[in-house]
Amino acid sequence: MTGSVQEKNNKLYVVLSYKVEGGKHKTKWIGTGLKAENNKRKAEKMIPDFINKYIGLEYNPDKHLFLDEVYNWLEQQKGQVRQSTYEAYEICINAHIKPYFENMGLDIKDFSKKHLMDYYHFKFTKGRADGKGGLDPQTIKKHDAIFRSVLNYAMLNDYITQNVADIVPVPRKTGKKSVAKKIDLNKANEIIKVFENEELQPVVRMTLMYGFRRSELLGLKWSAVDFDANKIYVEHTIVKYKSIIAEDDTKTDESEAGLPLYDDARELLLEVKAQQEEYRKLFGKEYIENDYIFKHPDGTLYRPDSLTRSFQRVLKRKGCEVIRFHDLRHATASILYAQDWKPVELAQLMRHSNMRTTLQIYTHLSDDQMAESCKSLNGLFSKTSK
Repeated sequence: MTGSVQEKNNKLYVVLSYKVEGGKHKTKWIGTGLKAENNKRKAEKMIPDFINKYIGLEYNPDKHLFLDEVYNWLEQQKGQVRQSTYEAYEICINAHIKPYFENMGLDIKDFSKKHLMDYYHFKFTKGRADGKGGLDPQTIKKHDAIFRSVLNYAMLNDYITQNVADIVPVPRKTGKKSVAKKIDLNKANEIIKVFENEELQPVVRMTLMYGFRRSELLGLKWSAVDFDANKIYVEHTIVKYKSIIAEDDTKTDESEAGLPLYDDARELLLEVKAQQEEYRKLFGKEYIENDYIFKHPDGTLYRPDSLTRSFQRVLKRKGCEVIRFHDLRHATASILYAQDWKPVELAQLMRHSNMRTTLQIYTHLSDDQMAESCKSLNGLFSKTSK
C-alpha cells in the first residue's frame, strides 16, 4: 500500500493505493482537514498513520478478514435455519456489525475481547439507528448469538483457537424492568368498543379471546378451523423481517394443539367469513385469493409490523392510551387468571410448554384483587396474645 497527498477544492487529501483480490488497484481518499495552502508537508506526515490504519484493505491471500468470515458464516445458514431467522441475521449484520467493523480491515485471528467489549459498549450507549441512545440488552444478546456462531465457525476452520464471545459478557440494563400494561376485563371490553366499526376489531377480539401471539393470529387459516368438531388449530405463523414469511411451524408443540371453538369465537369467525364473501364480490378480479382468515379487505396479508402500527394509530386517534399489540395477550392471561382458571388450563390456552412460563410472565393481580386478598390478613397477626 502506498500513499500520496492530493488537492481537491482547496483541501488536502491522503490518497491510498492498494491491491484487491485479482491484482487490481483501488484508491481511497481520506480527508486531512487541512487547507491546501502551505500544509502539504503536514499532510505527508499523516500518510504512515493512514497506511497503518487501512492496511487491512489490501488483499493478502493468507488473511481471513473478520467481516468476510461473518458473511461466509451467514451463507452457511441458508437452508439450515428458518427464512425469518436468516433474514434477522442478515439485517443485524448489515445494519450493525458491518458498519462498525468495515473500515478496520480486521483479521479474524486478531479479533479480541477488546474488540467485542468496545462493540457492546458502543451499541449499549449509542447504537440505535435513530441516534436516540443505545440498544436494549435483549437486542444485543441477539448480536452476541451471531458473534458466538461466527467465531465457532472460524474455530472449525482452524482460523482461531478461542471463542472470545464465551468470555465477554453482554451489558446488563439497570433500573426497573418494563412490564406489560395492566388490562382488566372492563378495560379489555373498552378496547373492543374503541375498535367498533374499525377494520381491526375482529383481530382485536380474536386476540383477546385466545391470547394469540401476533404471528399466530395472522397465520390462522380457514383450513385449520373445524366448525363441525368446534376446534381451531394453530399450525402456521406469519412473520416479517425483510419480507412477509409464512411458516408451517409454530413456536412450541403446544401451539399446534387444537383449541375449543367456543360460541363467541365461532360467531366471530362466521361474521369474518361472511364479510370476506362481500369483499370478494366487491373487489372481483382484484381480490387476492388465499386461505388466511385475518387480512386486508382485498385479501392481501397484514404485515406484522404494520398491524401493530395500525392498532396503535386507532388508539391514538380515539384519544386512548397507546399500548403494544402484545399487551392484549398479557391481558387474556391476567383476566382468565382473575376468573380462577387453573394454571394448567391457562398454560394450554396460551400454548406454553410449562405452567411456570405462563405464571411468571403473563399473570398478575390487579390492585383491587390484591386489596381484596389482603383483607384476609385482618386479625391474623394480633398485637397481644390471646
